[in-house]
Order: sequence, then structure tokens, then C-alpha cells
Amino acid sequence: MLSSTTEAAGSLLEARSLSKWFPRRRTLVEILKRADRNYLKAVDRVSIVIRAGEALGLAGESGSGKTVTAEVVAGLQQPTSGSVLFKGESMTGQVPRTRSARFRRSVSMVFQDPFDSLNPQKRVGKLVVEPLEIHKVGTDSDRHRRVMESLERVRLVPADRFVSKYPFELSGGERQRVAIARALILGPELLIADEPTTMLDVSVRAGILNLIRDLQKSMQMSLLFISHDFTTLSYVCDRIAIMYLGHLVEVGPANRVMVEQFHPYTRALASAIPVADPGVERERVRLSIDEAGSALSDGCPFVARCPERMDVCDSVRPQPVTVDQDHWVACHLFTPDASPVSADVLSM
Repeated sequence: MLSSTTEAAGSLLEARSLSKWFPRRRTLVEILKRADRNYLKAVDRVSIVIRAGEALGLAGESGSGKTVTAEVVAGLQQPTSGSVLFKGESMTGQVPRTRSARFRRSVSMVFQDPFDSLNPQKRVGKLVVEPLEIHKVGTDSDRHRRVMESLERVRLVPADRFVSKYPFELSGGERQRVAIARALILGPELLIADEPTTMLDVSVRAGILNLIRDLQKSMQMSLLFISHDFTTLSYVCDRIAIMYLGHLVEVGPANRVMVEQFHPYTRALASAIPVADPGVERERVRLSIDEAGSALSDGCPFVARCPERMDVCDSVRPQPVTVDQDHWVACHLFTPDASPVSADVLSM
């Protein structure tokens, strides 16, 4: 569900009730009994908007569905259901070739591990020029000029020192800069960055974050930034969306989400942020392990781990509720029909 119709009207990219399910492998007994196939619901009915020129952060634990969401949005995977709209035009199903090509030029992605995303057999120049060759953009001289400009834009200078190198000759930070240069060479309107600093040394992470933030502002492009680190998202992004087991549970302005969290899961994530002052202690919200598979139930996907669980959470999926300007949460704590769980149930 969208937070508002105004948000949808000003969108660059919009996901509507997006789902991506993967079939689970069945046992021999299940096959012989012709049992129905179960599915892993990596993304389940997610609706979200990325506005023109904004940076949206997507946060959550490992396995929450962030990367799958990004890949479906980027067109790298087809959704099980739902749709992706780019500038109001659908990009799912049977898309005309011209519209599909325009979408692929307008949306680029930077992956988590630059060593895996860069072909080790190709030199930097060949890696960066490849999008131009695929889309048949410019002459050879134009492509060479744009490659050099793209390398300089990501601060690999002088560019001619890097253009003939192989990925293994570069540091981790330099490899990620090459991946960013390749993603930006077509001048995309939306850049998707999937935890681009996770595989890098701590000493170079700040440089990559500053680079991405500066490029997003200077090129006036939209950004979908995926991370499990709240501090990183608050530094780079305008809004933050919180994901749990394939569901969005809270979306709001980054500065507001950092100060006040409404969903219990968001509060648990925020409580894990390290405090710089050793004299200040932050109360940790510790969550239990979900052994009941609550994502398979009809209720709240967070019900088995929630410290504030109520009776209604077991059987009714919470719907998004606006709690502040441009800030919504999907939690029964903010719905009128919710009733507290008894102390006996909470202590079990």
C-alpha cells in the first residue's frame, strides 16, 4: 500500500503489490503424496515509491528480502505477481522492446562484491565501456572519452593509469569505484546500490559513501541504497524503508526514523546502533529467534519475535497506518481494533 496518492504522482519508479516467491524443494514423500508445493516468499506484496531525485534506503536483517526486491525492481528477476512502473509505464510482463531498452539505460545497479561483479578477464576500460557498446551509444572516440570521464568522476585519476588494468590489480575500493563508473556511464536516472561497502575495508568505506552521495546530488539522480546499517542510511538517504521477511513494516524520513521508531522491529534495529560516547548506554531490544515460521501465517510476520505482541497479531496482517507526515507503519499498535496480549501469553 502506498503512503499517499501524492507520493505516487511524483514518482520515478513505483512498485505495486510486488511479490517474488521461490518454490521449495519437495521431499520424495511429498512428491508421492502429490502434496502442494510450498514457496519461500522472499518478497510479499511490497508497494513502494522512489521519487525523482531522492535517495531511499532499504534496511533490514540479512534474509529480509532487500536484494531480491532490488533485483526485481531493476528487472533482473521477474516478479511472481505485482508490477513495476517507471515514469508511469509498466515494466513487467510483455514490455515493448523500445520501452524495455529505455528502462535498462535508465536504471543501473552496483552490487555488493565488486570482485564478483567485474569480469576478471577484462581490463577496466573494456568493463566500463561495455554498457555503451551494448546500447550502441556513440562512436569509438566518443566511447573512449566517456570512459575516461566516468573514471575521473569516480576519482580514479589519472584515468589512463587505470584503464588498462585488470580487476585483480586494484584494491577493493578501486574495484568498487570501477563498478560505479560502469553503472553511471549511461547517465541513469536511478542507481541501485546493494550494500556497496560491505565487502570493503573500514578505512575505505567512508570514501565510497561520500562518492555515492556526491554523485547522486551532482547528477540529480534517484538512489535506492540497501544496507543493514542505520547510520550509513541516515548519512546517505532522504527516506528509510524497513523490511522484515519480505514485508515493509515502516517507511519514513531518515532523520525522523533515526530519532523515533514506531514499529517494534525498527526499534530493535535502532537499539543495535553503537554509541560513540562510552559513558552513554543504550538499552538493547533483544529479539528471540523465530522458530515458528510466522511468515507463513496469515498474521503479522513479526509476531513470533515481537515483545509487544497482541491477540490480533496472530491472525490479522497489519496494514500501513500514517503516524506522521510522510511516515507510516504497519503494526497493530496503531490500529483501533488491537487488544493487548495477556501477561500469561507473553511469559510463555
